[in-house]
Amino acid sequence: MKYLLYILAGMALCGRLNAQCPAISNCPTGPAEACDLTPNDATLWNETYWLDPVTSIHDLADGPVDLSINAADTCVGGLQIRFELFLDLDNNGAQETVIDSDSLATLASGTVPFGNYPGGSGTARTFDERPVTAGEKYRFALEETGDGSNKTARLRWNTTGTPGTYSIPQLPYGTHKIKWYAKNGLQDQVVCEFVFTVKDCKEPTVVCLNGLSVNIMPTTMIQLWASDFLQYMEDNHTPTPQLLMGIRKSGTGTGFPVNPDGTPQLSVIYNCNELGTQLVEVWSKDASGNADYCETYVIVQDNMGVCPGNGTTVEMHLCVNLWCNGAPVTGINGDLNGSHPALPPFNLLFKADTMAYDANGCLLIGSSGAIPLLSNYTLTPTKDDDQLNGVSVSDLIRINKHILGLEPLGSPFAMIAADANNSRSITTFDILEHRKLLTGVYEEYPNNTSWRFVDADFVFVNPNNPFQIVFPETKQLANITDTVLFGLQFWGIKTGDVDCSAVPGVAPAPEDRVVSALTLPDRALQAGETVDVPVYAADAGAWLGFQLGLLYDPEQIEVLDVLTGALPSWDDNTVGRPTPGVLNIVWFDAQPATLVPDQPLFTLRLHARSAVHLSEALNATRARLHAEAVTAGSKTRNLALTFTPALTGTAGIGRPMPNPTTAGAILPLQLAEAADVQTSILDISGRLLWRQEVRKEAGAQQLTIPAEAFPGTGVYFWQVQVGAQRSEGKLVKF
Repeated sequence: MKYLLYILAGMALCGRLNAQCPAISNCPTGPAEACDLTPNDATLWNETYWLDPVTSIHDLADGPVDLSINAADTCVGGLQIRFELFLDLDNNGAQETVIDSDSLATLASGTVPFGNYPGGSGTARTFDERPVTAGEKYRFALEETGDGSNKTARLRWNTTGTPGTYSIPQLPYGTHKIKWYAKNGLQDQVVCEFVFTVKDCKEPTVVCLNGLSVNIMPTTMIQLWASDFLQYMEDNHTPTPQLLMGIRKSGTGTGFPVNPDGTPQLSVIYNCNELGTQLVEVWSKDASGNADYCETYVIVQDNMGVCPGNGTTVEMHLCVNLWCNGAPVTGINGDLNGSHPALPPFNLLFKADTMAYDANGCLLIGSSGAIPLLSNYTLTPTKDDDQLNGVSVSDLIRINKHILGLEPLGSPFAMIAADANNSRSITTFDILEHRKLLTGVYEEYPNNTSWRFVDADFVFVNPNNPFQIVFPETKQLANITDTVLFGLQFWGIKTGDVDCSAVPGVAPAPEDRVVSALTLPDRALQAGETVDVPVYAADAGAWLGFQLGLLYDPEQIEVLDVLTGALPSWDDNTVGRPTPGVLNIVWFDAQPATLVPDQPLFTLRLHARSAVHLSEALNATRARLHAEAVTAGSKTRNLALTFTPALTGTAGIGRPMPNPTTAGAILPLQLAEAADVQTSILDISGRLLWRQEVRKEAGAQQLTIPAEAFPGTGVYFWQVQVGAQRSEGKLVKF
């Protein structure tokens, strides 16, 4: 009773009987920021399991974070302070790791208990990679100063070797949280909790050269790049190769300079109206969006006297269209060579990514006043990218039929596309060159470019033989007197694409086609096992050809050989292995081959280097070579690779292929006896969209899910019921 009276008296002196006397005077009222201006310390938070989401480097950027509170107690004193530090170390927006000051003794030096929040012990992950002894490794600590009534508490690092020496911790960039607890001798407690963000606030360092002196070109202009003025740039967080560079004429804008499409502006152009000293800003921007610039100058001179005055330049509109349907071909580069009676020879290299297009999709050349009047010009478009665009086994079949006289290509442009080696003829050697591109032996045509161009004004003397005379791949322009030239048109021809399936300017999107399938038995491979795996056509039919790209992990399996089966005209060029883990197959014949489901088309001889399921080891959906087949009627179908499941219980139910799909899908079955099979497709809310119930005989079977089962792109659920056995899963439609 005596002690109770003392306590009550002490509390009364504080002004109220039931008051909580501890108080924290400097608790933030909202989220706080820790702006880092220091270089990243590569000896901290640097392990393969730490990933910086900004730089994609396994080294978390970090900065010093000084977290502290001032606590006071006006009643009985005896202040006790603790903290809980919540860290988001995997940068997914949620703090998954907590450091409790009451449990610091349980943590090994230099580590954090990753993933211990909201429950569990977590996994010890190293954050201190300094080459020091264990006693010198950092650990989290609580530093306190003051007495029992007034204390300052700080989140710090110390070491077991010198526990009384504290340092400000280096915490990774991201959004974290801390909770401070202050409790007095009466067990009254106050809590200070706030979120804080550690971020990069330092602009990159960018240093310019001390000016340039240039002479204007015969084109009456000169283009200068940011790199022409740059001495060096660096940043505390972003690696130099990841820094963005930009340039603008001084006084023409604010902030980091960008083009209308948002890409960095990398060059400036000066013309005859800008002779003399011109100021430029050279910018650098880091991955966190911090940007800075240096200013320098360029002296633009006209020592050759090429600046004639106003109204003496030409703007050209270069139009390139696909030969078969007139669609604009983008991504055109090229050069313009010219001569002028009073000027030196002229050459302008142009690139599509630095030029503008008009409303008709034509490239604007010379819009900056670079091309002088009264000149003779040779205009040459070029494009040598996206080699596989439009090239497939369907083209090989058509070229082969043309060579055999069974079905002429019929267009001079298709014949030019067929000429793979640029020999001005079409032979079986061209088929071999195209197939080497498909199978991956070639990354590009060794004696040709990906695209060819023909002057649209040219008329073939003999359309049945475009090689009879040399067709013009350039356009000649004589004594230009017009300041604007429209209709400089070329026909674009994608090498290898004789059926006009190329998408001009971009990679072709998968087509919504009927799906055929190749099937092979699924099985579990044991390490060291060598097996022959036959590959069958899922349905009877007749094919003129097919192409198939397979990806596999060479650490799991090795493809020893690909053995021939029921397909004729299979030769050494049918299979290509461009790199480890890639197998490409391109087969075709002049006459359709009859496919029988129980006769293997070919056989894969595999050696297992580790235990793996065959269906998990082989993948055809992510291969460079799109899987497709050409039927006897020259119809192209998407080709899926399906695995016949091992028999389990009454039925073995496979998985739909392909998944994701752009059309329908095929699902394999293995039935011990004839049975009714019910297939359902549901949307993500569980609403039934499509259902089919069919009778299937015993043995290997397959279910066809048509494209119309999926009303649009998205995620769907599939269900298959065979007797009492049911299987289900997700299927994605692109």
